[in-house]
Amino acid sequence: MLQHTAEVEPPSAAEVGPAGRGATGTFVTFALGNQNFAVDVANVREILAMQPLTHLPNAAQGVEGLIDLRGRAVPVMDLAGRLGMPRAPETHATRLIVCEVPAGTGQTDVLGVVVDRVSEVTSLGAEAIETPPTLGSAADGSMIQGLSRLGPTPSERMTLLLDLAQVFGNAAPGPFDF
Repeated sequence: MLQHTAEVEPPSAAEVGPAGRGATGTFVTFALGNQNFAVDVANVREILAMQPLTHLPNAAQGVEGLIDLRGRAVPVMDLAGRLGMPRAPETHATRLIVCEVPAGTGQTDVLGVVVDRVSEVTSLGAEAIETPPTLGSAADGSMIQGLSRLGPTPSERMTLLLDLAQVFGNAAPGPFDF
């Protein structure tokens, strides 16, 4: 497992708060366009090279299609669209992150998300994770567990830590939602 060791000036105690919303640990970092995101590695089942999707007629909004993962049909969701971002053209660096998302019923949904590139796996302690700012009523901040700066200067590589249960809470397709 890789560990990120860049020197980053930690935020002040007032900025940190109680480690975002409980986010500490190891994260998979990735990019959508020029924005950096991270998800808890505990929610990541595997990372795959992009592969052809089986498109579904009249699929629910946000469902890009299905992949066959060792005999299991796994829905692939439009993460960029869910976050209000445009989807970038596919490149050799495009990856599918297969995630386990808490379903709220004590079970988990398995789904894939397309990302422009996977950056690294990094460990973040509470001192490296800031509480997300209050975004007002126009933006949905519930999807963000916290934020961290993973570059050599505080303004570089601001990374948003996503709460997958909030991102896909009601959007993850059930067995008959395709």
